[in-house]
Amino acid sequence: MRLKNFHLCIQETSMQKLLPDPLQAPYVQPFYTLVLEIKDVLMHPDVTGFKKRPGLDHFLRECAKYFEIVVYTTEQRITVFPLIDALDPSRFIMYRVVGDSTYGPDSHHVKNLDKLNRDLRRVVVVDCDENSMKLHPSNFCLIPRWCGNNDDTGLYDLVSFLSMLGTNEETDVREILKNYNQVSNHIAL
Repeated sequence: MRLKNFHLCIQETSMQKLLPDPLQAPYVQPFYTLVLEIKDVLMHPDVTGFKKRPGLDHFLRECAKYFEIVVYTTEQRITVFPLIDALDPSRFIMYRVVGDSTYGPDSHHVKNLDKLNRDLRRVVVVDCDENSMKLHPSNFCLIPRWCGNNDDTGLYDLVSFLSMLGTNEETDVREILKNYNQVSNHIAL
């Protein structure tokens, strides 16, 4: 019985903060946090295992200049950790938050940014599934779901916007994201 209670205590504690506290001086904490879904945003499963989205290396390299990069995915640790290691050999992705850190009362996993341990005014979430961001739609940056096609430009298109955002150090990204999503939705139509 004690072991079960100990396990529950650790599980509850680990779920209160999904990321460690921001870095303190003399270390440099990036001004923004960029949260990425892996499946159909950064990679797509195929018959050989997985396929890297075109432009991923450039995207990570450029975004790492301005953002603390975090993968927050509904996928499970045993699957996703080796994929991230293969996708990001330069280690631009600083943290990994996986499936058991999402919850889904209606069998759909939702990402709770309140537990991210970051100022939500400085958090940008890139995902292809609007439902995963039901709790924090104002932090959401929609990217088209990638199905493995080689002519995709989604990450190339997005890196320009994120680089512009990163150089400005706005105090609250949510209004900018709202405008960006409205413009990109109109362009897609």
